[in-house]
Amino acid sequence: IIEMKYMTLLAHAHSDDEGNREVMRRRETKLQAKFYISLAVIFVIIYYVHYRWVLLLIYSFWFPQIIYNIKTESKRPLHKQYVLGMSLTRLVCPLYFFGIRHNFMKEVFPDFPTDYEICYVLVFWVGLQTAILLNICIK
Repeated sequence: IIEMKYMTLLAHAHSDDEGNREVMRRRETKLQAKFYISLAVIFVIIYYVHYRWVLLLIYSFWFPQIIYNIKTESKRPLHKQYVLGMSLTRLVCPLYFFGIRHNFMKEVFPDFPTDYEICYVLVFWVGLQTAILLNICIK
């Protein structure tokens, strides 16, 4: 909701139709409609797609940086400690939720799965991305 407000403010700031409020309202309505429709579609996709695929997609967070490094042919633009720290801290939540049998999600949703396999897959997936980003795998 806050980001939507910022997007609206940016649309107002970059608009050529300062005097015509009706045109601005239509643009704002279209922008909000696109945002909320896309948000609803994402929730429906997440609901119907198995959570493992969604987690793999969410935890592909280093791919944009890897692609950027390939396009710009940059070598190690990020510090090694930063990449390792971000990778490890981002893994804490899914490893806690899916790897610990008696976590607080079991209190809210008793059928919440304990899935060690997704823990192994996520550690491997993030480790592979980290290794590629740190140029360990590619020499």
